[in-house]
Amino acid sequence: MTFSASNLSMLVTANAFQLWQYKSSADALATIMGANYFDNAADELRVGDLIVVRDSGNLTSLIRVVSNDGTTVVVARDAAYEKQAALTTADAVTIDATYDASEQTTMINMRTRINEIETALKAVKILT
Repeated sequence: MTFSASNLSMLVTANAFQLWQYKSSADALATIMGANYFDNAADELRVGDLIVVRDSGNLTSLIRVVSNDGTTVVVARDAAYEKQAALTTADAVTIDATYDASEQTTMINMRTRINEIETALKAVKILT
């Protein structure tokens, strides 16, 4: 398929930075990342802009505009923005006895809250 301008929406603009959202029900991320996909938006997209992309498989990725000569737009995925994995089992080991009861309770409470946040982030597919 091809780029659809009606599926590109600006979310935020500040200090010459723009954050966009693009949803394609027809194209996989590989197609969206392909050469010339965003060329029809060359007049709107700027180098450094970020685009939150949701593809036909509902995979959400963050991509950035790396070049735009006014005709050709080049985008790239940045590993720093990729979906991260949840905490591992090793992160949930028993709390060391060197901490007093109050500190242990606080740590357990913090772990519980982190687990709740992880569950919510998994539900919206930000974590795996």
